[in-house]
Amino acid sequence: LLVNKPSKLLLVDNSEFNLFTIDRELAQLKTDNNLATEITLVLGCVTDANLMSHLMKTHRVETVYHAAAYKHVRMVQFQCTMQQRGITVLRVDDCPDVGPGMA
Repeated sequence: LLVNKPSKLLLVDNSEFNLFTIDRELAQLKTDNNLATEITLVLGCVTDANLMSHLMKTHRVETVYHAAAYKHVRMVQFQCTMQQRGITVLRVDDCPDVGPGMA
């Protein structure tokens, strides 16, 4: 994503360690490639519609990418619901106070 030189990148994860790790990697990529992308980290869950609504309005989100990693862990495949595996689809239209053209 950084290759496209976005002005801002908002990352949401429910793991503090994952956010810390990706922040370090992205900081290095920014330095190595002389990028000015503003990176904001949020510790939270993407299935929290109120949080996502707040973030989309506050940060004026234009594009959403969702990456779930659990699908490759065999044990988790059989023990988690689809929502817990990150298969939940949160439409912008479903977020409180955010609708088409507002995000």
